[in-house]
Amino acid sequence: MIEGTIPLVAEALLVYGEERITAVLAASTADNTVIFAATQAGAVRKVLVKTRQLAMEYGVIYLESSKAGNRNLPIRTIQFDSSRRFLYALTKQQVIKAAVAECGIYSTCSDCIRSQDPFCGWCTLKNRCTQQQECRFLDHTARLTGRSGSDGSPPKWLPFSAGQCIDFISITPDRIPVTQHDATINLKIQGLPVLTHGNYSCVFGRDGKPVPAVTTEGGLSCKIPGAAQLPKLDAGKDHVALPVAVRSSETGLDFISRQLDVFDCAVDSRCRTCTASRWNCTWCALDNVCQDQSATCPTASGLVHPDSCSTIGPSSSLAADSEILIAHMTPTAIKLTAKGLPTPDAIMQLECLVEAEGKTTRTPATLIPGTSEVVCDEAVYAYDKDVSELRTATLSLVWNWNHYVDTINITLFKCLLKGPDCNLCLAQPAKFQCVWMNERCQYATADSFSSGNLSCPAPSVDSIFPVSGPVEGGTILTIVGRELGMRMEDLANAITVAGVPCVPVEYQVSRRVLCRTKAVPSDDGQTVRSGPVVITLPGRPGHASRQKFYFLNATLTDITPRHGPRSGGTKVTFSGTHLDIGSNVSVIVGGLPCQLDRDSSTGSRLVCVTGIPDARRSSSQTATNEIVVRIDGAVRKFSHDFAFTADPIITDIEPLTAFLSGGSSVRVYGDNFESISAARISIFWPRSSVGEASGMLVNQTDCQVQSARFVLCPAPAVPVTLNARRAAEERASSSASGDDAMYMFNVVIEMDGWKSSSTEGSAHRQISYYADPVVRPFVEGQHSSQTQGEPLVIEGERLDIASREMDVLVLIGEQECTVESLSSDHLTCLPTTEIISETPQPVMLRMGNTAAFVGFVQYSGEAANKTRTGMMVSSDTVVGIVSGAALLLFCTVFVLILYRRKSSRAEREYRRIQLQMDTLESHVRTECKQAFAELQTDISDIASDLQVSGIPYVDSRIYIVRIFFPLSNNHPILQDNRPCRNNRCNGFESTMSRFRGLIDNKVFLLTFIDALESQPTFGIRDRSNVASLMMTVLLDKLDYFTDVFQHLLINLMDRSTLLSKHPQLMLRRSESVVEKMMSNWIALSMFDYLHGSVGSSLFLLFQAVKHQVEKGPVDYLTHDARYSLSEDRLLRQQIDYRCVTIHLHQEEFDDSDTKIQCRVLNCDSISQVKGKLLDALYKTSPASTRPSVYEIDLEWHNTQHGRIILQDEDATSVCQDGWRKINTLSHYGISESAIMTLVLKSQEMGCAPYGLAGNCEISPYSIGGLPSLSRDYTGKIWHLAKPAGSEYGMIGGAPSPHNYSFTLRNNTVAAGDRDWTHQAQRHVPEIFLTRLLSTKGTIQKYIDDLFHLILTANEDMPVPVKWLFDLYDDYGRRPGAPVDPEVIHTWKSNSLPLRFWVNLIKNPEFLFDIQKTPTLDACMSVIAQTFMDSCSASEQLRLGKDSPSSKLLFAKDIPQYRGMVKKFYANIQDASSVDNRQLGEWMSTLSKKYGFQLNSGNALKELFSYAVKYRVEIAEKLEESPIARQLHLGQEFEALCSTGNFFSLPPAGEC
Repeated sequence: MIEGTIPLVAEALLVYGEERITAVLAASTADNTVIFAATQAGAVRKVLVKTRQLAMEYGVIYLESSKAGNRNLPIRTIQFDSSRRFLYALTKQQVIKAAVAECGIYSTCSDCIRSQDPFCGWCTLKNRCTQQQECRFLDHTARLTGRSGSDGSPPKWLPFSAGQCIDFISITPDRIPVTQHDATINLKIQGLPVLTHGNYSCVFGRDGKPVPAVTTEGGLSCKIPGAAQLPKLDAGKDHVALPVAVRSSETGLDFISRQLDVFDCAVDSRCRTCTASRWNCTWCALDNVCQDQSATCPTASGLVHPDSCSTIGPSSSLAADSEILIAHMTPTAIKLTAKGLPTPDAIMQLECLVEAEGKTTRTPATLIPGTSEVVCDEAVYAYDKDVSELRTATLSLVWNWNHYVDTINITLFKCLLKGPDCNLCLAQPAKFQCVWMNERCQYATADSFSSGNLSCPAPSVDSIFPVSGPVEGGTILTIVGRELGMRMEDLANAITVAGVPCVPVEYQVSRRVLCRTKAVPSDDGQTVRSGPVVITLPGRPGHASRQKFYFLNATLTDITPRHGPRSGGTKVTFSGTHLDIGSNVSVIVGGLPCQLDRDSSTGSRLVCVTGIPDARRSSSQTATNEIVVRIDGAVRKFSHDFAFTADPIITDIEPLTAFLSGGSSVRVYGDNFESISAARISIFWPRSSVGEASGMLVNQTDCQVQSARFVLCPAPAVPVTLNARRAAEERASSSASGDDAMYMFNVVIEMDGWKSSSTEGSAHRQISYYADPVVRPFVEGQHSSQTQGEPLVIEGERLDIASREMDVLVLIGEQECTVESLSSDHLTCLPTTEIISETPQPVMLRMGNTAAFVGFVQYSGEAANKTRTGMMVSSDTVVGIVSGAALLLFCTVFVLILYRRKSSRAEREYRRIQLQMDTLESHVRTECKQAFAELQTDISDIASDLQVSGIPYVDSRIYIVRIFFPLSNNHPILQDNRPCRNNRCNGFESTMSRFRGLIDNKVFLLTFIDALESQPTFGIRDRSNVASLMMTVLLDKLDYFTDVFQHLLINLMDRSTLLSKHPQLMLRRSESVVEKMMSNWIALSMFDYLHGSVGSSLFLLFQAVKHQVEKGPVDYLTHDARYSLSEDRLLRQQIDYRCVTIHLHQEEFDDSDTKIQCRVLNCDSISQVKGKLLDALYKTSPASTRPSVYEIDLEWHNTQHGRIILQDEDATSVCQDGWRKINTLSHYGISESAIMTLVLKSQEMGCAPYGLAGNCEISPYSIGGLPSLSRDYTGKIWHLAKPAGSEYGMIGGAPSPHNYSFTLRNNTVAAGDRDWTHQAQRHVPEIFLTRLLSTKGTIQKYIDDLFHLILTANEDMPVPVKWLFDLYDDYGRRPGAPVDPEVIHTWKSNSLPLRFWVNLIKNPEFLFDIQKTPTLDACMSVIAQTFMDSCSASEQLRLGKDSPSSKLLFAKDIPQYRGMVKKFYANIQDASSVDNRQLGEWMSTLSKKYGFQLNSGNALKELFSYAVKYRVEIAEKLEESPIARQLHLGQEFEALCSTGNFFSLPPAGEC
């Protein structure tokens, strides 16, 4: 131990600011001092101390626990082992062994030295990086230091301070010839140690034997082994690399090596390659060999220097850069120039060798005496390739049979292939000497070439194209023929077309010419003419083509259509005459090319496809552009312009189901369809499909544009090959069902050049294909008997799976039978007219492309009884018998008719009941299928639809008040002090100052709280209020408040563990002051933390829930929603609705117009629409800054009735049977793309846009004289569904304003809103529970993200959280009285999750300035309860069908969340501890930030009211406390209460 009175002062060499050092260990190696510093993150940092002022970190040891990701395990101590090569690190849970240095990871000496690790060095003789102890065979003098020995020799172990590694400086010589013997090489080596007990040797080759080495000054010398031991050279190679290594006898290892080149000059057989070799070889010309420069030639005079090799080239009579040309199959004597040849005496024979296509022609050659010219004897040279020139042939000159002089390239050519006609032949360069003789191109000698035939036959025209052009000229005419001249100059002024000159612009010798026609002169009065093409070349007779060329006048008469979308792609048709003439036709529409469709164009019409207009034009304005048609030199402008209109907008596609055979109607709704000329629907394989079909087109069909907002498309059929393949798959699978979708394809709508989406598609643009329906025919051999007016029932399977009533056509004979109802297995139809036929009529059914014969039906009518007069019988007997028989027959017929009528009536009643049951079954089936489809297709990423920019956080004052006093909207602590009136303060400030002094006394404050809590009249609300008031007063002394809170919390834990049977219930309910103090204390500490990623995630979750709830219908009065997480707020009705896009038009102050698109539902009430429009207008701005839906009206810009004010209730509201229905968009008949404006409410009929003044027209829907129905109507009201036996919110006959919803967002209702009397159909409520899953699936990602961020213990976690959890852990580990870990876990859950996070998730309005509806409150409550269940230490009870739906909804997720909670608590426990000093600094910072933001005087006054109320009880408690008596606190309190007339004090806010 070091003790003293003078402090030790030293300057830090290394500072770690972001992590804490937990243990330090020092060591020395050689002359270096190393410090090992362990950190709280579970790592050991290695620091090298170089001097007193310099230190550096050279490495980090990451222990196994930190490598595994558990980075929060602080190391408590570290220690070396006995060898000092390893160290042991002790953590809280384990002991870990780690190497001091990992030298083996460095494979080279340079890496080892650069590592700066003082424990590592390069063991020279072992050739690896080791620690000093591992490098044996050390010198005695260098054994400890690693330095040079006593004689100054280099050490065998090089530390990092050595600076340089052992290496070769040079090898002399560095190359040797293969023929050299008994040579010695000198190796100069840097840092070679001196061996005291061994020697060095050289090893040549990888498997060579060691050769003893001789130590020299600065290195070694070795003898090179003989040629037999040297490596062999590969064929064609002139050298080989020979490794040379140095080996020590002490280790037997090669520790340094370098390569030596062994070469052989004899490989080169030509002079040029020999002398150019990098081995400095020399060429012996007379001996024709290449050898090392150290050797001598057998014939000394034959040595050739590098620049003196013999060469050959073209004859000197030719140009220096000319080439040697040899005509095919022509006897030729080749003349050469040879330089550097041996003397004539040495040349015994001279030959020329010509190689072409692998064949060699050898001819004698003669050296002309006295010159360097060589002439090869005349020979015939030929080649077989069908090419005009062969440039791969070579010519070599050889003397004395095998002595090569040189080799050059020559060219063989064929004149016959160079010139197939006369002009091409004569156009060849003169060097080829090609002439036209005997009707073909031939090679001619120099003499005959000059006298050859240089004239050619007359030109010949084979074809011309095009055969017509405009009279303005400019047509590029292509003329193809023969003998069309040798140069373009020959054709100047030589071509006329129908007498009009044609100027050449492009030329191909003899075969092809392109010329541009000139304009037809108009002075001759003939602008339209025709004639042949005439070519007249100089010196040759002219030629006229057989084809004629026509100059015509093109005209334009009409264009259809005259408008198209801005994206282009519109197919425009021009009508006129002679539109197919010319060589180049272009159309310009709007300044952009219109691409021609030449296959569809004829002489009377041109068809082109428009391009995309200039993007710089405003998309809000229609672009109008002129039309220009250019045909060569002719320009035609159309008298009408083409209008580019806005691109189509698709809002909905339905139905997204079809049969495999296709043909069913797919309805496309949107806007701007009036300018579309062609529409098409296509189906593609999804991109996620496996195999080559991914993203490929399956099929497509054309659509019909019905109106500006409606397009009707037949569903494309699935190809038969796919149907057959799927049928085979279904036969192989026993689980295949006909009710399952067989295919799902992406849908793309194309309208001219505009596409609805890319081929990737989306979940909202996928169409499901089902197996074709099965229709059961009537019983074979029988026909169905029907009476007039009776519905016809057809049975089958899957009838409604991809069809609606309007898609089905039933024909009885030739008359249509109107379909009344359609279910999966029944179809009911009624004939449009009475069917009268004596014969059975065939029944045909068509659904899309599927047609089926059902059978025959017979309709019976009332037949007129025809009586015939029989023969009169005079006999009375016969008359009586006949009369009796007639009477009996009449009675019998009457009974039969009556019986049949009753039977028919019973049968019809049975069928009616059966149809009702089928309809109910159909509704149940439809809801189940729709719910299943939503679960599979509608759960999508809604991130792009959410508004998260500019999160509307409340300020700290509002946050504190909402947390401390959640039931108070305007608490006095938010009010400023007002001056006292009439001297009412009466010493208020003095009294409160003295009371604050008592509060600042810990003994008094603890006694004060104890006295209040012991009173039976001090209820839960009083305890919560006192705790919040107390913290408000002590906001400027939060460190003191924390001390009091800690004391109270420890007392509470003592009471829970010692006196309670269930200690885990502590903090579960707000039953004590300390529990509310904890809630407020945690909430205040977390405020800054909430402004990070956690707050953003919570706001994003709220927005996602809000978006999903408002995606479907929400009842305006009951707040029941189609999409909800709470069963209590689930809309248990089938509501037919549709999305409607509203264009919100708000005039700004700068008189510019702004339109905002908002998607609403046509079943929304007017107030709901106003709320959604406000959301779209204000986005994420604070709710407190927005106008209320009750402050504004919604104005509809109706084209027929002017501007109409829409209201929830007005004179047009539907009333029936004492019930009035809330008005919706569908009630007013508002369709897609309606324009609306938000205006301020006004008592007068004049209205103004929000924020401006203006006038609007009075509409029949808002007549000023009518009473307000919401006030005068005394009946019952409803919105989407009538509640069972409830008239919710009826106050004086009017609905309560508290029951009106503020909720906002998308979707729509159709015919059901108009005919609401049919909505009272029976439903099974439980079938709607699946909608909870759909809602959960959509927002699951946001719930997971929030829970993950909440349960992540990062460095931003507030210090009080760690301090509080450590307080619980330390209490649980008390000696003698340990607490069950599950109880500690429960206390933690009851503190942070329950008292803070659950409260904040359920009430996000505490943190954000938002509006929360009852529906959203129910959904957020389910999420909060799920989070609380996840924090429970006990496993969840077994759930069943009777369990609450909120628990069943997240039953599979809670185990995962519970694991996250346990890991979160463990990570906090393993984090570095927080002492009281750190906590005090944190609290002092919070006091400075929030201490003076609230009116603590008002809070102190309210707190004093409790002191006065319980004055006696508090005084008694103070007298019972010895410390309080010693400090006279009871007397001070009594004096304060006596002198302070509290009831005469001014109310809160004054003073």
